[in-house]
Amino acid sequence: MDTNPKGSTVDEKQWLASKSPRDMLLFLRGRGDRKRRLFACACTRRCWKLLDDYHRTVIGIAESFADGHEDDLTRSAAAESIDSYEGDVTGALETPAQLAVYYAVQTDEEIEDVLDDPETEDCVILAARSAVEAMKNKKRETAHQVALLRDIFGNPFRPVRF
Repeated sequence: MDTNPKGSTVDEKQWLASKSPRDMLLFLRGRGDRKRRLFACACTRRCWKLLDDYHRTVIGIAESFADGHEDDLTRSAAAESIDSYEGDVTGALETPAQLAVYYAVQTDEEIEDVLDDPETEDCVILAARSAVEAMKNKKRETAHQVALLRDIFGNPFRPVRF
């Protein structure tokens, strides 16, 4: 049995059997924020064909930030630009795929006013949920996200040692 810094308890059997990206992400809070942001970006890349060049550029900035190639000022400017870009077009985020991009580039502090429950939601969880909503086969997309989490994080109960 392992507990993350936020108190979510999961054992190895539950981790391996989980079919819920949200539950897995809650367990992973405080363990690899870089990987969590890259997971959010990967979720948006799954709906890449639904995004225009602007949103693709924003995801590139979010990925570069996660990898340390962009500073927080650049990430923050990209996050703020989504609001003005969307406002110029429709006044709101128009599609779930665009919403996934919005959440992938944000920080939890920047979206705290839209969180129903900060204990069970964050920008990564909302990006993943929005990406699932963007896809036609939601069950398959959810399964893909679970597999992606296991690929990115491995088995947290059996860490790789070099």
